[in-house]
Order: sequence, then structure tokens, then C-alpha cells
Amino acid sequence: MFGAKFTTGPVGQTRLISDDSKDSQTPGFSSTFNLADFNFSPQVPSDTSADMPKKNKNSQFSNASQGPEMKKHELNSTEREGRGLKGSVEDGLKDLTNSVSDIKLTVEKPSSKTEGDLLVSARAFINRSVGAASFNGRAQQIRMTPLLTWDGKLAQEKHTGFYTFDQISLLGYKTRDCLPSPAGNSNDPTEEELIEPIFLNTETPWSAFICGSQGSGKSHALSVLLENCLYEDRSIGRLPRPLSAVVFHYDNQSRGSVCEAAYLASLGIPVRVLASETNYATLKAAYGKIPGAKANLTVQEFVLRPEDLNTARLQTLMAFGEKNGHLPLYMTKVNQVLRVMARVHKDGGMLTLLRYQKFKRDLAALDLSDTQRGPLDLRVSLLEDYMKLNPPKNSGGPYLPLFTARPGELTIVDLSTPLLDQAAACSLFNICLELFLEADNGVAKIVGLDEAHKYMGPTDASAVFTNTLLHAVRLQRHAGVRMVISTQEPTVSPKLLDLCSMTFVHRFSSPDWFGVLSGHIAGLAKKPGEEGARDGRDLFQEIVELKVGESYLFAPTAVLDVCDGNAIALGAKGVRIKTRMRLSADGGVSRLAGE
Repeated sequence: MFGAKFTTGPVGQTRLISDDSKDSQTPGFSSTFNLADFNFSPQVPSDTSADMPKKNKNSQFSNASQGPEMKKHELNSTEREGRGLKGSVEDGLKDLTNSVSDIKLTVEKPSSKTEGDLLVSARAFINRSVGAASFNGRAQQIRMTPLLTWDGKLAQEKHTGFYTFDQISLLGYKTRDCLPSPAGNSNDPTEEELIEPIFLNTETPWSAFICGSQGSGKSHALSVLLENCLYEDRSIGRLPRPLSAVVFHYDNQSRGSVCEAAYLASLGIPVRVLASETNYATLKAAYGKIPGAKANLTVQEFVLRPEDLNTARLQTLMAFGEKNGHLPLYMTKVNQVLRVMARVHKDGGMLTLLRYQKFKRDLAALDLSDTQRGPLDLRVSLLEDYMKLNPPKNSGGPYLPLFTARPGELTIVDLSTPLLDQAAACSLFNICLELFLEADNGVAKIVGLDEAHKYMGPTDASAVFTNTLLHAVRLQRHAGVRMVISTQEPTVSPKLLDLCSMTFVHRFSSPDWFGVLSGHIAGLAKKPGEEGARDGRDLFQEIVELKVGESYLFAPTAVLDVCDGNAIALGAKGVRIKTRMRLSADGGVSRLAGE
């Protein structure tokens, strides 16, 4: 659809084809770089023997360059007997002064030799701990970076002495990270000189927020991120351990449009689409037209099993009509029924067929007015539209779990139908997210929200879904989850903006959107005392003028620079990048008149 087109020639040479090139199909610019120079195979840097520090079995650091200067301060038994405790204490204090002068302990003079020995060992332990924390903390921070350049990768591996990044894939490339000079300035570097590939680290958990106007490249960026996590192509990187993915899609105005991520089936990636029963036939026909769908894509009805629900999920489904935090009147008595169910079974209220039948009988016995009974019956009817108590006679057995989290598999939950409103869609998405995260089979996961502005709005169901997403982002390091939110409007959830480790700002023209982003992204916030042209107006103008596929990237922990041989995090700065061309078929091409 856009971006520089990468073509692989002899010996792994990759070319970025410009608009003027005859074989170009997408906008871009002309430049070349040789992917043969990028060695994706795990190995220790070749200059290890010459430049790398030698390991010292008596130290946590290989030499002084890897941590604070360490001096021997503990004597062996023979030396201690010869010099005595006093000499040991004096040596320990002298070494401590030289190596951790910035740490001060307020202690009284030891009253005995035993206490003096403890003081020395305590200070020595602090000495080692400070050094280890400084070195290991920095190494771990860079190892967990979501994005990096090739120079950053080499610098980190040379510094640590071992291969750090064994699962990275090309995401795009830097174009420029500064304001353009006045027109005609011959000192400006060319676009070719500024090309620097950026790689996505799929080994570590991260979260990304993508925003911009329609047609600016949001869904394209989401698809590229999914390709990097699900599909290995040695021309762009390495993926020895593919992830499992789920993408949520909803459009209540849908007339057969599909989720763009489904085009990954054209690569041979297995794609499962879970479609609403009321729109199943339409969506099955629409998804069947995708390249590769016959062999790699299946469309199934979205069906919840009784065991997929528990007390909390029933509450969510039964009460999604709440307004401004106030539960419908009938929910007070429904909650009483649910609490009794949880107390009786003492297993979190996990639902079974028999328990659900008992639950319905209890609801029918409730003393409710006609105005309360109507909304309750409507909720129960909606619940049973998506929960099947008994499989069809010819189905061959019970319904299978919705999510199995297989590596390299993409599941799309497409609830597009005019008969389902935003609140109900969010409630069902929330259940699906919890079920997907609970499918623990040792496979890392990625969650995608496509066109999130179409279903995340000012509803209580949306707030519940947002809280589940926030919880997953906060625990992403422990749960091994990657999260991508793609939306036109950054206003859908400022809280998600605050927590995401990467923000991709594509083209838009709304000053209000820029104001929201400025309040939640350090790289867009006005600095104290900042005046003049660089007070935000110029940056907003640059965002308005971004080309299709370009974005401003804000990722404080991304390693995109090297200084004096050391990998440097991006920090509060922003960098202008362009997303690479998709490997899969492009399903986001705009349709022109006559096509």
C-alpha cells in the first residue's frame, strides 16, 4: 500500500524502490542497503578475543568497563592471621572510599573486633551490589528494548560479550528526527543518507499505541507488527519462536468489510475468524475472497461455552447497559443470585450447564416489576445468542475452546453486525481477552485492537474493557503479552497512552488530538521555558504533512542511537520513521472511481 518496497536480490541484497522506478508499486524513495551485512544468526561478536573483556571467576564483572572499579579488599585466612583484624579493617575502608565514594553510611565506631568485621563485610557487600545493580540494570533495560537499530544491537552485544537479540524483525526505517532546514539548504542530508533500519524486538513484551486519520497507515502498521510476530522471513529478520495473536474488530455499519489483518493468510499464516451468528454468512463470503483464504483461513461462529463464563463475566454481560456507573435496578437482585452461586460452589462461580439452568430458574423466580423484567429478559436473550448450551446434533461433539494460543496462529474476533451495539461488543471482547490470556501453553501472545474508536467509547462496558487492557499492559512482563491499539482518535483511552511503551503518531489535522497527545507523551510536551518556533506549532505542522506510512515514533526505551560505542535510549525525543512494505497482500488499498 505504501512505504519503501523491499526487494531481495542476489546474496540477500535488498532494495528500496522509489516512486519513479518502473517496478515500483508503492510510494517511497530510492536507496539501497544490503541485508547480507546484517548477520541474523546467533553468535558472539567477531572481535571478542581482541576487544572483549575476559571473564574473571572472582568477580561479577568481566573488567572495569563493565561496572564500577573493583579492588580486592577481602584477605584470605593466611593474610588475615599475618596482618590481623586491624589491617583488614583499614584495607576495607580504604577500598570502600576509592570505589563507592558517593555512598555514605552513618554508623558509630565499632566497639569490638566482631562488629568491625561485620561493618567491613557490609560495606563490601554494598560496594558489590551497587556495581552489579548499575551494570545489570542497564544491560537488562537495553535487552528489554522494544525497538533498536543495527548499530545499537552491535554496541550492546559488544558491551556484554554475548548475543543479546536473537528474535528481531525489520519494522521500518528512520527518515529524519529534526525539523527541516529552510528550502534550498544544500547542507541538508539526503533521504538516502538518513536511512537507518529499525528492528522490532519480538523477544520481549511491549505495548504500542497507533493513532492517525483514516488512510494514514494505522492498519498497515498493525499488520506489519503482526507479521513480525507471527511469520519468519530471513530477508527481514529471525523468529525462532512465533507468537500467538488475537485481533478484535467491530463495525456496526459493516456491509461485508473485513479486518485488514486477515490478509496475513496470503503468507500461509493460519487465520481463524470468529464471526457473529447474525452476520456469519455475509462475513464468511467476504473473508473467502482474501488471497490464500481457501487454504489458510476459516470462518467459525462465535460461540461461548458455559464453562467460559464465571460470576464476574456474567455480571459484565448482564449489566452492560449501566449508565454513569449506576447499575440497572434489576442488577441488585441478579447480583444476589450470583453471590449465592459463588458461595455454594466456592470455585469463583465457574459456570456449567446445570448451574446455568439453575441460574435461569432463580432469575425467573425473582420478584421484579414489568419495567425491570423487560431489560433483564433482553440481557438473558443476548447472552444466549452467544452462549450455546448444547452443540448441534451433527456437530461431531462439544464446542471447542475459542482460544488455544497456537504459535504462529492469528485469531480475529469480528463481531461486526448492525444488531450489536458498542457496549455489547466491548463486553464480549473483554471476555475474549480474558480467555485468550488464560490459554497458558507457554506461547507468548500479542493482542491487537483494530479501529478501536469504533467500539471504545463513553460507556461503562468500554471502561471495563479498558481496565482489563490496562491490567494486561501493567503485567505484560510477567504474562509475556504484547499489545497493539490502533485507533483514529487518541482520546479513546488516555490511560493506555500513559502506559504504552511505543506510540506511533500518523498524519492527522486535529489540534484537539495534538493537545491530548501533548498531555500524555513526553516527546510532545512543551518543555519549561520553551518559546519560539519549536513550541509545538512546527511539530504539529510536521504531523499534518506526514506522508502515507510515515509516523512520529515516541518510545523512551528504544535503542536508536549509539554514543562512544554505547547504546543509547531514545528518551523523551521523537523520531520520524516510515513503516516497511507488507509481506502479505495489501487489503487496505483505497478504491478509486472506476475500479
